[in-house]
Amino acid sequence: MQESLDRLQICHKLEPTDANIVNQIARSLLVPFGYQFNHVIKPIDCTDRFLLGRHKLAINAYKKAQILNDETDWETNYNMGLSYLYLNDLNKVKEHMNLSLQSRVSQEAFQVLARIALAQENLKEAISTYERALRCVKSPGA
Repeated sequence: MQESLDRLQICHKLEPTDANIVNQIARSLLVPFGYQFNHVIKPIDCTDRFLLGRHKLAINAYKKAQILNDETDWETNYNMGLSYLYLNDLNKVKEHMNLSLQSRVSQEAFQVLARIALAQENLKEAISTYERALRCVKSPGA
């Protein structure tokens, strides 16, 4: 994993304006080795400063990718939302999931939003989010 990140950083030095490379670097920083996001929202132990720093680095890399990219990229916002999820900043998660959904309808983004609402014991918001997801699936332009 670290070797891959090192090679991506070399590519970035060669092509500093390539948003795709910056996105790949951010993705490498997002998920700790051997850990997969399973869409279960629960408090995350951020006592490991190394992992905490990696998620902040991932957010900074995604922000840089957004600047380099001319278009709004749903995936960058989605992944930035996941980065904030690891940091337990649920307001930022919601913000970036909603930005992601403005660019592209994504079942995963709706799922994250609904599960956050459930974790916050806001059943009304969770149901509303699932209903919105169903409407968007039935008519993707909505």
